[in-house]
Amino acid sequence: MTDTHLVVVSGSRGAGKDSIATALAVQLHLRRIVAYTTRAPRHGEQDGREYHFVSDSEFEKLVRDNRFVWFGQVSPAQRHGVSEDVFKTSSGGSVLVTMPPAALAIRKRMGATEGGMTFLLAVFASRAERYQRIRKRQPDISDLAVQRLMQEDPVSPRIGDFRDFDARILNSGTNPKPAYQRAIKLVRRFLQR
Repeated sequence: MTDTHLVVVSGSRGAGKDSIATALAVQLHLRRIVAYTTRAPRHGEQDGREYHFVSDSEFEKLVRDNRFVWFGQVSPAQRHGVSEDVFKTSSGGSVLVTMPPAALAIRKRMGATEGGMTFLLAVFASRAERYQRIRKRQPDISDLAVQRLMQEDPVSPRIGDFRDFDARILNSGTNPKPAYQRAIKLVRRFLQR
């Protein structure tokens, strides 16, 4: 059985997608679905809260066991996967942060075989804002490393590349409240609350 409603948030590094998803989970009482990653946790992150942090060999075992709805390469050294947990029942709905190809694959499966509804939300920010957010959450890395992360990001920062998404919001400025409010309003309408 599936969630009747699933909200999938996507965007490039530093756009603020995790913050938006957290605001949606808290304000609308959505179950937070946690994806898998092979990267190490950042300062303040906890296994099972932001991601399931697994080794390359653990990730490979999940792939072999067919545990993922979708998985892919995020960078040369990092993989990302969304497990079958995305289809577990939750009366209030769920929210997931993932990459655009995963979002589209989940939507296709939700509609075709699981009987649920999905709402795809893309989050954007300017290059300068994304740079500052990455720098803030990873203060120990160099400016060159931040630029490399942005350049290697497999997710496009261009709004036009998210035409298949239901909504696109700009998360700009130092105050994230307007973006949170817009996201909550859009998702509340989707949930019909």
